[in-house]
Amino acid sequence: MEATQQRRTAGWGWIAVVIALAFTACGTQESTESTQTIALAERTMPVPAGVIEGTVDQPNARIELRTYKNGRLTPLMKTTADAEGAFRLEVKRDLAYDFHQLVVNGAHPVVLIMDATYGVKLDLKIPASGYITDAQIEGSPESEMLATYYNKAIPLQLQLQNAMNRKDQALAASLRRQLQEYAMDWATPRAHLPSAMGALEHLDADLHRPLMVSIMNANQSRMGTNEYYQYLENNVVNKPKPRKVATPPPAAQSNGAGLGPGDAAPDIQMAGTNGELLKLSDLRGKVVLIDFWASWCGPCRRENPHVVNAYRQYGPKGFEVFSVSLDKTRDPWLKAIEQDGLIWPNHVSDLAGWQNEAARLYGVSSIPHTVLIDREGNIIARNLRGRALTAQLAQLFP
Repeated sequence: MEATQQRRTAGWGWIAVVIALAFTACGTQESTESTQTIALAERTMPVPAGVIEGTVDQPNARIELRTYKNGRLTPLMKTTADAEGAFRLEVKRDLAYDFHQLVVNGAHPVVLIMDATYGVKLDLKIPASGYITDAQIEGSPESEMLATYYNKAIPLQLQLQNAMNRKDQALAASLRRQLQEYAMDWATPRAHLPSAMGALEHLDADLHRPLMVSIMNANQSRMGTNEYYQYLENNVVNKPKPRKVATPPPAAQSNGAGLGPGDAAPDIQMAGTNGELLKLSDLRGKVVLIDFWASWCGPCRRENPHVVNAYRQYGPKGFEVFSVSLDKTRDPWLKAIEQDGLIWPNHVSDLAGWQNEAARLYGVSSIPHTVLIDREGNIIARNLRGRALTAQLAQLFP
């Protein structure tokens, strides 16, 4: 979803925040897994209700429980593991039955489907980067079942992202097809279970709509009022059709549109929020995301929480954001920075709209648009968003 000749809906995709992919339509095959309905295991109570308890193989790890509220992942409570990696969280009594994330050290999530009546016990081993796989979960059969899906889906996603970064289109197409087929095969016999919702964003709304609708209908009575359910319904299952929006002038197209991985990123020198001159080259030595956006761009504003979360996770490790606004007036630009909590210091604009000098330099013809550059000032990738951005950063900051 972006401001350009057509606008597409971009998913929040929060349940596996460290991995993200934008899937295109591709061929499908008949499911190879039995369509016999799979039942959920009996629920146990390894720890008291309202408690999340466990061990992690990192001493003194930071543990945080997050949930999806107001369009973004919102921290609910946190604690710190002891020297042996043991931790305990007592959840709030009003915790709703929903998809939640338990995040270790701000970068390694595992999904828990539960409410305050559940008592959940975990044994976690932290990977070099990204989402926690092979988690041992007791007390939430829904969470345990979803974990089995991610154990295979996430490695496929990472392989696909790497192929896309290398522009290996043949391999990317094969991996994309494998992932969609796996999501379909896995979700079909589990369509009546909440865990099946975890596979929805790996399905194609045009190819797999009957299955997607079946999953949503089966879980509506229990989860239909939750924000994440409503997001899936509005932006994944019933994905809005592209519609025409304001078109940037042809001058926005330039040779800069051909800049890609390995190319040197042209320097940007532009006025900041207080009129001071800010230079992209002054950030050399850090991994930098050049983020082209505008206060009037709805898709940009909806993407901002992803960028904020990435900055909070990886800023201390050497990640910076250099925001270039295509606004034409100063006040809406500054107000949007404050409203969206864009806490990094590097905000620039020449208030020229689509004629923005930096946008022309990079051949930007639609927003949101991002360019990720390495510590030496070379382009790593373009147009990474949401989970795709987080996945790339997880590889750069293990």
